[in-house]
Amino acid sequence: MASSSVLVLGFESADHPVQGQAERALAIALELGGTFERGVTTAAEGDASERWRTSFLNGPYLQDAMIRLGVVADTFETACTWTTFPTLYAQVRAGVEAAPRR
Repeated sequence: MASSSVLVLGFESADHPVQGQAERALAIALELGGTFERGVTTAAEGDASERWRTSFLNGPYLQDAMIRLGVVADTFETACTWTTFPTLYAQVRAGVEAAPRR
């Protein structure tokens, strides 16, 4: 099975511009081997961030229908430091892969 990951970066503020922070975050992701579809954008109709947001918000409503079809899909949200991420990722992945066998 092919494996891929998506990093969604979002910056917002009601009182100051965030374009510089978003551009720096994108530069760091690119330096570490990431790719992007359209660069730093606002959530315009049709861009990757808007597609992700729409699917994230619609997911819970589709979950029951998917389970009836034998498909289990969910998201995980957490926070950790970058130094602890490899361990967290490995543990979550192992737990998810072991769950169907239990």
